[in-house]
Amino acid sequence: MIFVAKKVVIIGVGNIGFRHFQALERLEEKLEVQVVDVVSENLEKVKAEYSANGSNNIMSLKTVSSVSELDNDIDYAIIATSSAVRRQLAEELLKTKHVQNLLLEKVLFQKMEDYDAVGSLIKEKGVNTWVSCCRRMNKSYQKLKKELAGRSFDVVVTGSDWGLGCNAIHLIDIICYLSSSETAPVCNADMLDNEIHQSKRPGYIEFTGTINGTVGDRVKFSVTSLNSTPAPVILYIFCENNIYIIREAEQKIFRYTGESVEEMVFEMPFLSVQGADIAKAILFEGGCTLPSYEVSAKIHKAMLSALLDKMGKIEGSKVDICKIT
Repeated sequence: MIFVAKKVVIIGVGNIGFRHFQALERLEEKLEVQVVDVVSENLEKVKAEYSANGSNNIMSLKTVSSVSELDNDIDYAIIATSSAVRRQLAEELLKTKHVQNLLLEKVLFQKMEDYDAVGSLIKEKGVNTWVSCCRRMNKSYQKLKKELAGRSFDVVVTGSDWGLGCNAIHLIDIICYLSSSETAPVCNADMLDNEIHQSKRPGYIEFTGTINGTVGDRVKFSVTSLNSTPAPVILYIFCENNIYIIREAEQKIFRYTGESVEEMVFEMPFLSVQGADIAKAILFEGGCTLPSYEVSAKIHKAMLSALLDKMGKIEGSKVDICKIT
C-alpha cells in the first residue's frame, strides 16, 4: 500500500503560525508542508527550524510569499495572519484552491459584514472549517464541562492588562462551551473603560474594563481586564454549593465544596504541542472539538457587536470596524 503524504498549508508564520509549524513537526504521520508569508524573515525562521530539527515526518517544505504559489489541492490549511487581512486571504484561498479542511485563528474579523461573507463562501465550497479557540481541546476543560452539565453557574474572569480585545474571545468561547448551550451569548460592553488604548501591535487597539453577558438562561459571566500592572487571568465559577478557581498560568484548579477544598492539575498545553493534536484530529480522525466556523462566528459577532456599540458611544458616532486581532 502506497501512503500519500497529506498536504498542509500555513498562511502567516509569525508567532502563532510558527507555533503551528512546530506542532506539525510533532506528528508521526507524513506531511508535505507549504508556508506563506510576505515577511522574508518569518520564512527564514521556519526554514531554520526545519533544518535544525531534521523533521522526519515533514517530507518537504515549500516557502512562498503569496497564496497563488501554493499547490491547488490542500488537505489542511491554517490561516494564522492578523485579523486585518484574514478575510482577503480566506477568500483568495477558497476561490483559487481546493481545500478540504481549514483552521482560522482568532480574532476572526474586524467587521460584522465579514462573518456572513466568509461563512457563505465556506458553505459554497464545502470546506470543513474550525476556529482556533483551543481551550475546548483541553482535557481539564472537557472534564469540567461534564461536572457542570445541566447546572446554572456564574463565571467571573479577572486580571490586569491581559489584552481583553484580543483575548476575550477565548474566554467567552470557553464559557459557551462549559454552558453546553447552543445559543449565542449576549454581550454588553457598557462597563468597559471610556478609553480606547493603542495595542502593543502597531495599528491595532485594546480595551480595559468589563464585558458582561449571558449564555442561555443558566449562565452569567463577566470578563475583566483592569488598567493597571499586568496580572494573570483567574477564572471563578460559582455553581450551587461549589466554587471553582482556575489559575491557568499556574495550571491549577481549586474546587471548594462546603468546608473542603481540593487542588488539582489543570492542563494548559502550549499551541506548539496542542496544535499537533488539532492537526491529527482534523487530518486523520475526521474532525476535532474546536468550535466550527458557524458556532464561533455567532460568538465572535456577539462580542464584536458589543465592542462596536461601546466604541460608538466613546467616539460619538457609529463605528463599523474594531481593530482588534
